[in-house]
Amino acid sequence: MAKQETILNTKLTRIDLLNPSVKLFQFQFEQPFVFTAGQFVMIHFTGSDGKKIKRAYSIASSPKYKESIELCIRKVAGGTATTFLHNLKVGDAVQISGPLGAFKLDEKTDKDIIFVAGGTGIAPIRGMLQTLPIKEMKNKFWFYFGINSLDDFLFREELKPFEGLKNFKLVLVVKEDPKWNGEKGFISEEVIKKYTPNLSDKEIYMCGPPVMLRFIKAYLPNLSAKPEQVHIDAWE
Repeated sequence: MAKQETILNTKLTRIDLLNPSVKLFQFQFEQPFVFTAGQFVMIHFTGSDGKKIKRAYSIASSPKYKESIELCIRKVAGGTATTFLHNLKVGDAVQISGPLGAFKLDEKTDKDIIFVAGGTGIAPIRGMLQTLPIKEMKNKFWFYFGINSLDDFLFREELKPFEGLKNFKLVLVVKEDPKWNGEKGFISEEVIKKYTPNLSDKEIYMCGPPVMLRFIKAYLPNLSAKPEQVHIDAWE
């Protein structure tokens, strides 16, 4: 028998506009909400036709904060769920179920870690970065972040302290922006090989558009990565 889904009542307590199409939402729970960095939740709402709808969104905050979660959501033209969410106001009640998913951070690993994200796929990676005491760890970390333009550089200010750490490297890959002089195009095999040529002893966490993740997953064996090292959260 399938386990019955438990729907929790939350209140929207904060909305931050990250760029013209992306908002960061904070939802407050009535009771502590326990999850692992990397997991997702379901948002439940009623459509204009009266039908019940639910959509999955990665949690963008750390499980250290049990009283609330944050979701990073881009508004999609014609998207039923993203339109509903972007029309919400602070104080609105929202129903959420979860946590769900096997995309979970191993906080106790002694291996070096590769993070890979595309666009709002940074959401669960942000939660992982907030969870790990990176500056106190002996592990090395690389974060490959692919975006279309610098306007899509989400959480730029939050990432600055990490960039000052000796054991952390941000590799920003911008598809097209005349103001950018770093890595351009997409997260190719050549880009990853330039900074981390051997992935045989590393844990790899990837989140982003399915087409991007399929492309990257296909060449990871060329860099000595085994399937069990690769953890993927693909979203539509």
